[in-house]
This record gives sequence, structure tokens and C-alpha cells, in this order.
Amino acid sequence: MPQNHVMEIKEMARRFLAADGGEPDFTALDRLCRLATGPDLPLAAAATRAIFHGIIEPLCDDFTTRGVELCNQALARMLWFVRGREGGEALDALLGRLGFHTAGDILARYRRVTIARPMDRRRARRLVVLSRVTAGADIAVTSVIVHRLARSFPQAEIFVIGPSHVGGMFHDIPRLRHLPFVYKNDGGLVDKLTSWPRVHAMVREIGAGCPAGEILLFDPDSRLTQLGLLPLLDDEHTYYFPSRMTPPREFADKTLSFLANRWLNIVLGEDAAQPPRLVCNSEGSGFNAFTRSMKKAGCRFVATVNFGVGNDPRKQLPAPFEERLVLRLLEEPGTIVILDSGRGPQEARRVATIGEAVRKRGLDTGFFTEHEVRRRRFSFSHGLIAFKGSIEALSHLISASDCFIGYDSCGQHIAAATGTPAVIIFAGAPSQRFLRRWAPAVPHSRTIPVAPGDGIEEILRQCARETDSIRRDRRDNGQS
Repeated sequence: MPQNHVMEIKEMARRFLAADGGEPDFTALDRLCRLATGPDLPLAAAATRAIFHGIIEPLCDDFTTRGVELCNQALARMLWFVRGREGGEALDALLGRLGFHTAGDILARYRRVTIARPMDRRRARRLVVLSRVTAGADIAVTSVIVHRLARSFPQAEIFVIGPSHVGGMFHDIPRLRHLPFVYKNDGGLVDKLTSWPRVHAMVREIGAGCPAGEILLFDPDSRLTQLGLLPLLDDEHTYYFPSRMTPPREFADKTLSFLANRWLNIVLGEDAAQPPRLVCNSEGSGFNAFTRSMKKAGCRFVATVNFGVGNDPRKQLPAPFEERLVLRLLEEPGTIVILDSGRGPQEARRVATIGEAVRKRGLDTGFFTEHEVRRRRFSFSHGLIAFKGSIEALSHLISASDCFIGYDSCGQHIAAATGTPAVIIFAGAPSQRFLRRWAPAVPHSRTIPVAPGDGIEEILRQCARETDSIRRDRRDNGQS
């Protein structure tokens, strides 16, 4: 695709957001929607990226009520565009059947369900909780909601709709059922905006035979409803957590987990606090035995490292930071670094490059997959081991390690929820509000904020200091 087309598409996204406090440029968004559904596939993909990465995500990351309002206006306009295009027939039919004939109708409905109000929970038999789609957000927010509901409704069935990682998050709640649903993160504009009718059908099936009031829906600001815009139950039985709105001033510096608890206290009429929780059966899956085998071989400290950034390159520091960080960790004798190979070929190549640098230092390296964890053993006690596995397997591994190190992504939330000490390099935050919402507020996690222009050497020194502090703490407590 010609470079001038790329620049033109990016400029359209910038024009939409350029109206500082004024009316956004909807003509630019309309043009992007036409390109995103046009016959030129590379152009359509670029326009879709510009819409979501250049408009929707920045508005979501703003964490202000104004950002939410603009985001809702943009999404509503996009939905009304798609409902009239090929592939939008089911969306159009369901919106019409439910009485939503204009974009203003769904915006008005959003304002209604945003108001937190106490519930009458005496009749509730079935609770439906939506996934936030990404694993990190599901740990930070959805796990809080699910565990609070499990405690507050001891007899109710709980249904969680979302991607495969959700199935491994709630082993300790036997009356919870995971209903798999794939949201097409990498799909085109029509794919992204037309998943709602399928979710609606799933909720109707869950509620079959349930009188009104016996099934309740909890929406944690999910992409499955286009961030709360689209209904799955009637307003009276829908409870929506407006995670991106400006909170009262006294809660301005609080995390999403804290704000979710505060919202639940209003809805449930309680005064409770549930931290993010992830129960990993590390012993049963073999990961504890795996790390113990390395300790028996002479290793004193096992650090799991993941350099994934969840498709957000702003969070990644430039080369050679990652290589130098691993080499710095391995300066301490008796250290094993387990480096997650990530989810795609680009991460795998980065891991291979780091492995080569470690070998040039004369240190041992190895590789294993989650399927080999019960039988794979390494005889060395100092070096690098690359790992390939699912998010659930990574959770087991982090839980069984002495420390986790990585960027602001899924791994930091796993570490926070499993109680694993962590060092988090928080780069690319668009604002302090974003950093405050997503940084885990747990004593065993050390967050290193990275501002534009910060030097790699200083960041490496901070990582080394925090990791050394974790080593000392574990040694003093007899854990290493």
C-alpha cells in the first residue's frame, strides 16, 4: 500500500480527535468506515487499525467521562454504519427487534445502565458475567467481580462468557461454567462490530426458563457489548461497571480493581474488598515440581520473564533493553531466567536473539513446552531456559517462580493475583491516570514508570535494584 495512503488514513484518525473539547470530526470517521469496508483489503485493514488504535483505544485509555462520551458517539456511529452493510444483517435485525432505531437510542440506554444502584438479589438464580476479552483485564477486573458474586450469591449458578483463558481462571468455583466465545481482535470492522447477536443468543439460552429477576447480567465494560452500549438483558437486570469514567476526586489515584470493588459495594449493599485472584494449581500441573528440580540442581533464584506487550508497541522499550536486562539478571550466580517465547513469531525471534547473547557469555540455555513440564529437567543451575505455552501455563509458571519481570501486560496481573513478587516496567502510559488504573496495588509488586526520554541504563539499574530486593526478601524469609 502506498505510503501516502497510510499517512492519509492516520491523519483522518488525528482529525477526529483534534477537536480539543469541541465537536469531533465525524466526517473523518465516516470516511475511515467506508475505507474499512471497501474492496481494497490492505487499505481496509489499515483503516480498521486507524479506527481502533487511533481513535477508540486512545479514548478508552483517557479514563475520563469526556473520553467515554466521545468513544460512545464514535462506536454508535460505527454500529449504525455497519448495520447497513453486507455482514451487518443480524446486527440490524436484532437492534430493530429490541427497539433501537437510532444511534441516540443506544446512547440513551447506556446512560441509564451506567447509574449504579442497589439490587434486590433475593430471586437471583443465574448470574452472567462477561469477559473483558484480554487476560490482564480479566484478572484485574473480571476476577474481582466473579469472586465477589460467588461469595454474595452462594446458591446461584455463574456463567462467564469469554475467550479460552477464562476457563482456567476459576478452578475454585465449582458452580461456575465457562462459555467459550472468541472476539475477533484481529478481524475487520464488520467482524469486530457484529459479534453481539451471538452473545445475545447465548444469554437468552442461559436464561431459558428463568422468570424475570432470576437471571442477572454483570458487564465489566466488555468489548462483547461494545463497552456497554449494546444490551443483553433488560436495563433493570443489567449491572454495568463504567470502568473508564472519571471517579470522584478522592478515588482519582485508585486502581481498576479498587474501583470495581467500590462499584460492587454499591450494587451489592456490602462493604468488602476482593483483590484480583487467580488460583493456579501449580503442584498438580507440574510447575512447582519443575522449579523445585532446578533448586535441587543448585539454583537459588528462578525468575520468569515475559516481554509481551499485548499488541501495544508503546509498552516495549527499544533494543537492546530486553537482552541487556536478561544478561543483567544472570550476573547473579545461581539464577535461572525462564523466558516466555510469547504468542507470535516476532516474540519468538526476540527470545532466540536473547538466547544467542546468553550463549556467547558462556552460559547454558535450554527450552521446554508446557507439555514437557512433567518430564523435562535441566542439569544446570545458572542460565536461560526458553518456555512455550498457553496463558494458563504461564500463570502456573509465574505462580511457581520466585519472581516475575515484564512490561505492563498480562504477566503483571498474573503475578499480582497469584502473590508472586514482580518487577514491572511500565512504559508507554498515555497519562498518569492510565498508569494509576492499571498498575497493580499490591505490596509484592514493584512498578517502574518509564517516561519518554528515560535512559535505558537507569531503567536497568532500577530493575536490578528491585530484583535484588526481592532476592533478599526471599532469602531472609527462607524461600530461596
